[in-house]
Amino acid sequence: MAEMRIRTEIQDGTCLMTLARAPANALDISFLEEIDAAIAEVDKERDWQALIITGSDTIFCAGVDLKKLPTLDLAQQDRILHALNNLYIRLYGLDRPVIAAINGHAIAGGMVLALACDYRIAVTGPARFGLTEVRVGVAFPISALEIARAELSPHVARNWLMFGGTIDTETAFAQGALDELVAPEALLGRARQKADDLKSIPPGGYAKVKAQLREPALATMHAVLSGDGEPELGGWVSEEARTAALKVLAGGD
Repeated sequence: MAEMRIRTEIQDGTCLMTLARAPANALDISFLEEIDAAIAEVDKERDWQALIITGSDTIFCAGVDLKKLPTLDLAQQDRILHALNNLYIRLYGLDRPVIAAINGHAIAGGMVLALACDYRIAVTGPARFGLTEVRVGVAFPISALEIARAELSPHVARNWLMFGGTIDTETAFAQGALDELVAPEALLGRARQKADDLKSIPPGGYAKVKAQLREPALATMHAVLSGDGEPELGGWVSEEARTAALKVLAGGD
């Protein structure tokens, strides 16, 4: 039987989507496309009013799969860029409330996934957060860049994007990247409470205000992708990036 890597459950008007690609919910091409397809599929359903996205075990999402990154040929690099942009744009532009129930580490593309949600609840404990792309020598896809610019303060965005370090949960909360911290056992219960609160807002008004707030970032994404296209197409993973990714995997500094 094929592994169930994305689980969805609709209960009392809330859709819970759990990412379950062990061990780290790392984003390879097929997993990105599966998540995007899952969100597109549930978006067709009108029997839910809020979406919660969480991870399995103790990791929310570790970002792009570094084991596979150095092996990607040019066609695969372009495909993963398309998959990243499609997923982030779809999630960021969803017209209903989206809550990230962050059960552990959220790194690089996994942190962008969290930033694309409307409200971010994380568990207390030893998780790490950050946008570490520069550490493996790759630039940000246009969607990831615009979401980070829109969702982080300029000072925090500069530090996260340019220097690529990771920080602990309390620091991420203090810097505004997280909205709320809860004990691990309370995560999904609190996420459902927040979903119920957001469902009480008139849905048409919520959708319009969300669109107003996010229109500048989404307009830039769509303009770039419909114009000259994603700037990183045709060579996202350089030899420098391959070497850096292998070094990170080997535990180098």
